[in-house]
Parts: sequence; structure tokens; C-alpha cells
Amino acid sequence: MNKSISLHLSDLCQVYWHKPDEFTYPNAESISWLQEMASLSQRLAQDCHQLKVKVINNQHVAFNSFRPIEHQGLPCEDYWVRDVVLCGDDQPWVIARTLIPLSMLENTPYDLAKLGNKPLGLTVFNNKHAKRDQLEVGYLSKEHPALLARRSRLWMDHHAMLVSEIFLPESPIYK
Repeated sequence: MNKSISLHLSDLCQVYWHKPDEFTYPNAESISWLQEMASLSQRLAQDCHQLKVKVINNQHVAFNSFRPIEHQGLPCEDYWVRDVVLCGDDQPWVIARTLIPLSMLENTPYDLAKLGNKPLGLTVFNNKHAKRDQLEVGYLSKEHPALLARRSRLWMDHHAMLVSEIFLPESPIYK
């Protein structure tokens, strides 16, 4: 499973991202999921008995290791990278990559680098200043059928991080 997850994460750089109103959605259900502006973790938890987070990667990564498309809309600095798989009832539903500027880790009371198996959305959206913007959607087209993906900036205490998500075949978005 880790090899396919790594491949999916590397394919995020090849997604042609669209503004939500310029994207051709496969159905109405996908619109609702892709345009979710609150916590995706909370939404996924409503569709299963148990939502689990499997941490794949959680480490400091130097700025020069990224391609410009990977950190679009964020400052030019080093990042804490968190790659996880969100599983509903033990089925892998979503692969998520979060880029957290190191300056954000230093300037908030939350230690996002040490979330462990806790969903990021539960921490971020419990903050009264949380918001999502710069939402973009697209297809991970190397897969057949193509997998839906989205990315957006999440703001917490006036600091932004970038979250990219790939909806895997068993995800409720395709039901």
C-alpha cells in the first residue's frame, strides 16, 4: 500500500488544477465533497463507524526540495510535511498531504508536527479563526478511472498551510 501511496503523492504535481466553477464534475455528490469548506475529516467520520489516520510521513523538508507548484500560495521557507491516509472502517479513503510552513509551527499554540494519528481537520477547525480558501479541484489522471483530487489553503491563527487530498476508489465521494 505504501508504494501506491507514494506514487499518488508524487502525481499531485501533475494534476491540472481548476477553480471549482471551471471544473467538470462527474456528479452532484462529487461537487459536495470537493467543495467542502469545513473539515473533511469530520465529514468523512459521518460516513463510517470509525475514521482512522495512518501517518505515512511526518518530517521537516527543505524549501529547495519542492517544485513551485507544490507550495503555491505559501511563503518561501522550509516546511513540515505530513502525509496521511484517512481510512473509514479500515478502507483507505483519502490520501492527504499537508505543507506547514515552519514559521507557523513556531507562532501558534498548536503543535501540528505532533498530531500523530489525530486528523488535522479536528485541530484546525476547532480554532475560531480557521478558514479555507484558494480551493482548486482536479483529476489524478494516471489512474483509470481517474481519481478526484483537491487542494486548498487552510488558515489557522492567521497562518496558512497547503492541504492536497486524493480521493481513493473506496471513498464515499464515488458512491
